[in-house]
Amino acid sequence: LTYESINAQNCTILINKQIDNHGKRKDHTKTGADRYVTLPESFMAELLDYIRVKCIGPGDYLFMGYNGAHVSRHKIRDLVDKHLRLAGLEHITLHGLRHSFATRMFDHGYDVKEVQLHLGHSSMETTMKYYIHYTKGKKRKSLDDLV
Repeated sequence: LTYESINAQNCTILINKQIDNHGKRKDHTKTGADRYVTLPESFMAELLDYIRVKCIGPGDYLFMGYNGAHVSRHKIRDLVDKHLRLAGLEHITLHGLRHSFATRMFDHGYDVKEVQLHLGHSSMETTMKYYIHYTKGKKRKSLDDLV
């Protein structure tokens, strides 16, 4: 992510590039389509504070490694693992966090279209096939409510 990928007014981040499995920057996303990820206002405020404190400006990566390049996937993984341990949580993959986020959206009443948009899927079928899960704590609805 670069400074230019942030839209503070809309609380969005533009995703239009990717880092491949070998750490090389690609000038397109995995699907070839740009997407916007909406962030909570509170998170955007913290991100803007981070940008100000780190003196990040046009052309800069938001999260840089020691050599001024983007942070590697392995470093991100290490940071997530560290914070999971500190929080006393079990190991979960980055993609597992994505699944958990989608499941929480469904549990909080977001419909399939809203979840699809947040995840950046081009079709609702993908969202429904891979991301609709029932959590253990979710209360099962009674069919008696329908009569």
